[in-house]
Amino acid sequence: MHFLIFILCFAIACSNEESGRNATQTQTENFELEVLVERSDVIWGFDFLPGGQIIFTERSGRLLIWDQTSTLEVSGLPPISAAGESGLLDLELHPNFESNQLVYFCYSEPGRTMALGRGELNGNTLENVQKIFTANAANTSAIHFGCRIEFDGSGKLFLSLGDQNEPSRAQNSSSFLGKIVRMNDDGSSAEIWSSGHRNVQGLALRPGTNELFEVEHGPTGGDELNIIEQGNNYGWPLVTRGEPAGELGQSAPGFIDPITSWTPAIAPSGIAFYQGDLYVACLRGQQIRRISLDGTTVTNQEVLFSNAGYRFRNLRPGPDGFLYFSTDNGLLGRLVPSGSSP
Repeated sequence: MHFLIFILCFAIACSNEESGRNATQTQTENFELEVLVERSDVIWGFDFLPGGQIIFTERSGRLLIWDQTSTLEVSGLPPISAAGESGLLDLELHPNFESNQLVYFCYSEPGRTMALGRGELNGNTLENVQKIFTANAANTSAIHFGCRIEFDGSGKLFLSLGDQNEPSRAQNSSSFLGKIVRMNDDGSSAEIWSSGHRNVQGLALRPGTNELFEVEHGPTGGDELNIIEQGNNYGWPLVTRGEPAGELGQSAPGFIDPITSWTPAIAPSGIAFYQGDLYVACLRGQQIRRISLDGTTVTNQEVLFSNAGYRFRNLRPGPDGFLYFSTDNGLLGRLVPSGSSP
């Protein structure tokens, strides 16, 4: 275990487009990055097991458990196709994990069809593994898989699916690609919840309101932060704030505008609410964004850890009160306010 301490960069150096919001960026607080696990592959998703262990995915197709002293590989996964941005992606424990031991994971099958699986964790083995959902849309693309899992607190879950580099699928109601899908926790009754998405890599429910926030990648610039509501169409590829512009421009009747967007791109990935703010793991600019909100209005943004040199992949609040992160170069750790002792 070691500490990497960085002074936060003054955020004026990172320009963006705020979709009509007068959000500003300031420097108000320093953090330390405490690195707990050092691997070499992309750590796409992780969650917290009882007793202080962390279970996490590596995109190349490994599922692992860190027990605070060592890392053990979990067996029992189905065949996974890993190339480009595909592979073993997000992971989340069932809300009743302590009684049912269920681990959920999304992955690309051979043929590059996106699927959602689950299995019962017994030690370092997944048992009774089931594929409970498939997008049924195999293609040759190795990009734009999306794939975040978020339980909604009522026995259902949300799953984000990218357009797999076929933009027209995002507006096709007979395809799950470019959509956020809601289903029962056994995969049944899957329905398209929202459409018009390019590559959603972040989903989070806002504590207290249960609003579903998401972030997605634009084409060249035009990355978006949206609030997702059932039946809404978020425009891709007809409406986009990136380049090239959508056929209908940056905004059009019948499509929902983002609450903020970023040009140049920040390539947002995992998001998490923590101490009242929304934190965004960013692949470009090698940063974490802290976003302050007044209702649905972005009021301030801070750029954190832009000197760290990491492509931040995911964020999740931990049971110990700290915010945890993972990176594309295989780090798993947590943010600790300067001067505090974990």
